[in-house]
Parts: sequence; structure tokens; C-alpha cells
Amino acid sequence: MTGLDRTAVTLRNGVRVVYARDTAMPVAAVHVRVEVGSRDERPGRSGFAHLFEHLMFAATAGMDGGDHVRAIETAGGFTNANTLVESTSYFQTVPGPAAPLAVWLEARRLARLPEGIDAGILDREREVVRNEWRDAVLNTPYGDAREAVTAAMYPPPHPFSRTPTGEIGDLDAATVDGARDFFADHYVPGRVLVAVAGRFDRALVEDEVERGFGGLRADRGGGPRPAAGGADIPDEPVRLDRRSAAPPNLVVAHRLPPARGVTFAAADVTAAVLATGQASRLQRRLRSDTALAANIQIKLLPMIAGDSMAIVRLRPAAGVDTARLESAYLDQLVALAMDGPFDQELERAKSQRLAAWLADVERPRMLAEDLTWDWAARGEARPPGESIRRVLAVTAADVRECAAALLRRRRVTLTYHST
Repeated sequence: MTGLDRTAVTLRNGVRVVYARDTAMPVAAVHVRVEVGSRDERPGRSGFAHLFEHLMFAATAGMDGGDHVRAIETAGGFTNANTLVESTSYFQTVPGPAAPLAVWLEARRLARLPEGIDAGILDREREVVRNEWRDAVLNTPYGDAREAVTAAMYPPPHPFSRTPTGEIGDLDAATVDGARDFFADHYVPGRVLVAVAGRFDRALVEDEVERGFGGLRADRGGGPRPAAGGADIPDEPVRLDRRSAAPPNLVVAHRLPPARGVTFAAADVTAAVLATGQASRLQRRLRSDTALAANIQIKLLPMIAGDSMAIVRLRPAAGVDTARLESAYLDQLVALAMDGPFDQELERAKSQRLAAWLADVERPRMLAEDLTWDWAARGEARPPGESIRRVLAVTAADVRECAAALLRRRRVTLTYHST
């Protein structure tokens, strides 16, 4: 990244833009992050943020459904989107000369989407979202785990209690006017971040950004977002039980600090010490040495406005009781909190995180995503690398304290029993 030329600007209407030009990269990426997610949904409107992600590809006035995707693919690119608790992202990777086209398409749908929403489009996209929910939740073993542990970690009415998938009943009740109101309330310039990264013509892209994103109206919506502190949620263990036709399984969720703070970096390293690679503690102690677990995964879900969460998935080996596996897992946390990590473990974990970060930022799409997320989290545009520098500064004492906090803070244990 030695050839990276980065500039950050805020347009007159509040849109935040980062240009990260690197001619060593073969393509360009345009990433648009809108600060709206399931956190912003009102009661009775769960799933709206995700539904709106789909409408953004189908309902822009003056364009037929699928035109956005066809235009990007015709130019030799790729486009997609995802919805999280705190934001929704739209991204495309294209050959450098097509970067202005991608910028134009993104700005156009932000400017003209509400005019294109009608009952037919809403019904079609609602059915697509229903099918995604069925595939992810109903037709996947343990598919309801994320929803269950999230609601227990952040009890309602906490805004993080809802996952982006939403409730089918709320989606069924969605109306065209409700969708337009959601857009007017949340898809406003002050909540939009744009990053253009990789190889592109800076002058052409800047002109298109100024015309398109700079022309978005700033005189609507944009009110305060729901508070997400969570200080009133007690740090106590919660146990959940489910019956499943699949083999027994164990899911443990831990409360973590907000991702904008330095202590989240310690959680990142601690997760790597525990479960990244065959030499990690849990892989060695629970799989190789004792054959208690058949599979181990840890996923961090970073949050900006409130506490984050880690989800640990532990699949017992054949014949191993879930209670025995849970006890062994907690024993490893105790051991790490008391006398770990060893120097070699710590350096290996930090090297793994560094390697993963380098692999990401060498790709324009991931670099652009990192730049918008970091600006949203820190409240200011910073050069790439701030997050990994915090990771590399983590000490053994930080990891011990993080492991102790995993045991001390709110923990949700979900056990699936075979029917």
C-alpha cells in the first residue's frame, strides 16, 4: 500500500467521501455505507432495513429492475449488498474506467428510489426476503441460533435485540408508504459514506461524486438514532435450550466492548489465540488432545454504538455430552485468564490478524469497506491501518483481562438437544 493516495472530504450536504487511489491495484471498488440497520427499525417494522437493501436493486425510478446489476456486469464488474445491525452496505468492483459509472448508479438510486417503489415491486422483493429467511433460519440446522442468542444478549427493547432478518409477520405488513417513509427517514446524506478505492481516474470520479452524491437533498429525515448503551443489562449468565432433529450442538455468546474502543482489539486477538488455526488453544485442547469437539468457530460481531458480541460455536464429537464440552471450554477460558497466553501464542495470533488484514486491504473492495467502517466508528477519516495497529499493540495482560471479562460479563449459552 505504499502507493496509496488517500483523501477524505465531506460534501456540503453531509455525505462523507474517501478516495483511496492506488494504480498498483488492477480494478476499482465503489462502496456506499448507509448508517441504517435493524437497530433503526421501529416495533412492528423488523426486517425493513434488509427489505430496503433489496428494493435498492429493484425500484429506482427510470430504471427497470435489474438494470443496476446488468450495467455493472456489462462493464465487467460485480455488485452486491449486505445489511447489518448498524449499517447497510452497497458495493461493486469494476474495471477502473467503469468507476464513474458505478458512482453514477449508486447516486442515482439514492436520489430516485422512492419514485420507483410500487406494490408489485414490494411484493416481489418481500417474497425474495421471505425465501432467504426460510433458507437461513428454517431450513438450516441451528439456523435460529443467531436470533435466539441476540435477543437474550440484548433483551428488548434494546435496539440490538433484532437481527436484520426480521419477523415474517412484520414483512407481510410492510406497505409502499411505509417503505417510502423508511427511505425518507434514514437514507439521508448525513448518514451516507462513500469510498472509491483502487485504480481509477480521480478527476472523473470526483466530478461524478460531486454531481451525484453532492446533489442529494439534505432537508429531510436524519433524526437521532435509538440509543444502544446497554448499561442496564445485567452481567449474568443466561441459558437457553432447543430441540433439533440435527445432532446436539452448543452455542455460547459473550458480551464484548464496543468496537470503537481499544479494548475490542484485545478481544480480536483473544479470539485468534483461542480458535484461529490448528495450533490455537481450543483446537488443540478440545479437538486434537481430547477429541471432545468436532468443530469450533468464533465469530466477533462488532458494534459501534453499544456492546459488541462474540458467538462461539462448539459441535460435540460423536458421543460427547454438551455439558462436558461446555465445561471444558470454560476451563480453557479460566486457564487463559490466569496464566496465558504464552509468548508464541500471542505473536502467532497477532501475525494471523496482520496477515488477514493485509490480504483484505490489498483488495479494493475490502479496502473501501474498511475505510467507510472506520470513519463511521471513529467519527473521523483516518488512514488505513489504525485498527491493525491497535491489534499489534495488544499485550498478554490485555488477553488475560479479556478472557476474564468473557467469564465475568453477560454470557448466553444455547444448547441444542437431539429430538
